[in-house]
Amino acid sequence: MIDKLETAGLEALKHLGFKHAARERALPKSRTAIRYCANCIRATHRQEYEVAAALLGQAAALLAEMAEDLQGHQDIFYAGLPISQLAGHPTSMAWEKQLVS
Repeated sequence: MIDKLETAGLEALKHLGFKHAARERALPKSRTAIRYCANCIRATHRQEYEVAAALLGQAAALLAEMAEDLQGHQDIFYAGLPISQLAGHPTSMAWEKQLVS
């Protein structure tokens, strides 16, 4: 019985270690993507649409990387990181097309 409990505890620690590592990989990308989005909005206000489109593309690329990093960790994916708010979302894709055209 104690061996099973110890094994379960070690498995839980291993799982949490993987989850923590995934979160730590995603968090800096999230912060950078937010910065790109903020700069994209500023560029749009200045009517610098090509710059805005480039920044939006950089943010989308980072968010796609984050989605891949967190593929096995959906609880982190939906825990407030801005992935679903931009990457591949139909509204953002339409907006990006408008910026480029």
